Amino acid sequence: MSDIQLSQYIQSCIIERWFGSNLHGDKDTFQGRVYWFMMYNGEKRRSVEPIATTRIIDVALVSKWWLKVVRQRSSVYFRGQLDALILESIHSSSHSIYSSNNIHTLKWSLKGLENFRGSTLNYSNQLMQLLPHLQTINLRCDGKVNVPVMEALKSIQQQHPHIVINIEFALNGGTHNLDENIEWPPSLYGFTPNSVALGTSDFNPYIFFDGSDYPSECINMFKDLQPQSLNLYTDGVTSKHIKYSNVFKHLTSIKHLNIGYDFVELSELKHLVDGKQYMHLESLKVDLITNIFDDNPDHPLDPNRLNAFQSAFESIWSGGGNSKIDYLALIYMPNVMSANLWNKLCHVNCRITKLLLNNGTVTNEMVPSLANLIATNTTITVLSIRGNKLRQLNNELAEAFKQNKTITVLDIGYNFCNDYQEASSFFNALLCSDTVQYFFLNINQNH
Repeated sequence: MSDIQLSQYIQSCIIERWFGSNLHGDKDTFQGRVYWFMMYNGEKRRSVEPIATTRIIDVALVSKWWLKVVRQRSSVYFRGQLDALILESIHSSSHSIYSSNNIHTLKWSLKGLENFRGSTLNYSNQLMQLLPHLQTINLRCDGKVNVPVMEALKSIQQQHPHIVINIEFALNGGTHNLDENIEWPPSLYGFTPNSVALGTSDFNPYIFFDGSDYPSECINMFKDLQPQSLNLYTDGVTSKHIKYSNVFKHLTSIKHLNIGYDFVELSELKHLVDGKQYMHLESLKVDLITNIFDDNPDHPLDPNRLNAFQSAFESIWSGGGNSKIDYLALIYMPNVMSANLWNKLCHVNCRITKLLLNNGTVTNEMVPSLANLIATNTTITVLSIRGNKLRQLNNELAEAFKQNKTITVLDIGYNFCNDYQEASSFFNALLCSDTVQYFFLNINQNH
């Protein structure tokens, strides 16, 4: 019996059928990180269904053409230490599912220090020899700073300045008991990757911090790495306020800042969002001191404190300066929603494009102001009023949604569900929108 030779087109159809057999078609579910990605970016995350390496090998074994296709992949992923034998086989073997001549990107994940000890690879010298066409190194480090790996990357950067090095640090003090120092020795001074996302979590303030400041080694690391994204968290249990001004003055390249389990002073807040200063943030998530803003709308707020809060955001409200912040989320803050602030948000020069006024920030008395914002604002593309338990439904609000031509992502979860007949007419009005692409609706938790 003679062998049957399938065309490459038929082979590709079989392979596509094989790899796509577990996909979910066009069904979209938005939860957790997927939901928040949409709230922040105004669109759903583009993702590719991961394909197990074993499935690639199974098909490659029966299709020489598919093996050639597989070997054209331009990226390779390693978890843990880099193994010299594996990289040598990629470099020299024609039967490997990777080809070193095509690999431009190394994706690498490390956890702590244990993954480096016992490595058979000389990172500084052998890596570029075995992957000669390497252009980008994307590294994620969990746990503590892996100093030997950082020293090797610094050496690679010095010898091969065309290599783009992107690093994501997730430094975790909780897994190291009382040994909560961050090591950044002099051998790493001057090492500045092309981009850095840096996060700290679970560090006990009374052990990790020097008084109310970050330790000097940590400051030196911030100065060298110049992270574009910075997430600063303590252990979330021990209550101690940290002064951030000494950290802020070294972050000239920061674009995204997130501080959790602590608060910033209003003077620091004003400095953070002022685009005329040395920081040019694009996103900011911080807590404010709790005794300044009472989340009970029946308690009048001190006008001086309210003015201090609003003046801190003046560069955003006015649309002037170099401010690039376009995402604003206010949670449990009804008392800051003054008439002046509503007017600022309606202003034609306001740069805000994603606005989240959630969990009690908008009250029933504010619905007319909300309607005016929706009807007049022409910059907001993502709007969330989730969790405000609003009951007041009127034609003004329905007409506002009909008039709006910019909102593409709308979340009104846990609102407007006390009178189902009235809610039905309101939701019919929402269906008149020809711009909303993603609509989130959850029935009120009390019904």
